[in-house]
Amino acid sequence: MELAAGEVHLVRVRAPDERAGGRVGSRERLREILAPYVNVDPASLRFETGPQGKPFLPDHPTLHFNLSHSMRWWACAVARNREVGVDVEDLDRRVDVDRIGVRLFAPAELAALAAMELPRRRRAFFRIWAQREAVVKALGEGMFTCGRSFSVEPDPAKPPRVDGLELALLEAAVDDESVCIVAAKGRGAPRLVDLA
Repeated sequence: MELAAGEVHLVRVRAPDERAGGRVGSRERLREILAPYVNVDPASLRFETGPQGKPFLPDHPTLHFNLSHSMRWWACAVARNREVGVDVEDLDRRVDVDRIGVRLFAPAELAALAAMELPRRRRAFFRIWAQREAVVKALGEGMFTCGRSFSVEPDPAKPPRVDGLELALLEAAVDDESVCIVAAKGRGAPRLVDLA
């Protein structure tokens, strides 16, 4: 599988089992996705995890990847020589938008949310959440360790972006009930190649 400089490949598929959130067999799928990039048998891939639990391939250090699950989608971002993060969120997920936002979001994000009507606020909340989650995954950090050191675009009608960090954010098409954001570390916007 060719992966040009500056590209980020995104593989996304419908979750096969909503009750399991698409997590069943995710390691096997991940092996199948990554093996062609390094020309090896999927079973030979060896995974390790970083301090915050992000998996990597110690035998193939230039290949970077990240995966995310929701009840509807399973997504994997792949890049070469560039850390990536991905997050997919379902908009109907039951969460206390206001309580969680206050704990994790930056002041500018909270102010923008507070000014929105409720239906739009829920969509904006999950888009902010997906952007922030993709960012911390690209950084190899946890949401609670660097949560307020940056801010993202709160308006769901505008392109995703992050302030205060050298990362590019891209939104991938899923469906009207979900949002998927890809983050790539470093300067310059990557070209997103959707391999759905």
